[in-house]
Amino acid sequence: MGVKYLPVFAYGTLQADGVSAWILKGKLMRVARASARGTVLSITAAYPTVVFSKGEEIIEGGLLWIEPDLHEETIRVLDHYEGHPNLFKRIKIIVSCSEGEVEAYVYEWKQRDVG
Repeated sequence: MGVKYLPVFAYGTLQADGVSAWILKGKLMRVARASARGTVLSITAAYPTVVFSKGEEIIEGGLLWIEPDLHEETIRVLDHYEGHPNLFKRIKIIVSCSEGEVEAYVYEWKQRDVG
């Protein structure tokens, strides 16, 4: 069974202009500004860490629509890059964008302590 087609909410290095944007080069149909409720645990680490189960802050980012024929493979690459399921875990959340509320994948920090 394949991965359900959903856009990806990127709030850190995976944003379209982030340091890891090369991973998504040539794979996106479009990008839109978006936000979601979550809690930032650290922005001093090499990458931001956020937990979305606690919606205490507005997390700004981008909603990335991957080309449908590249979606499943791209999600596997992103899973590997994000250390899913050990470091970050891919979950579904609701994000807000100009189109309203949209269900999307996001990579949430799995660890509870950040150094």
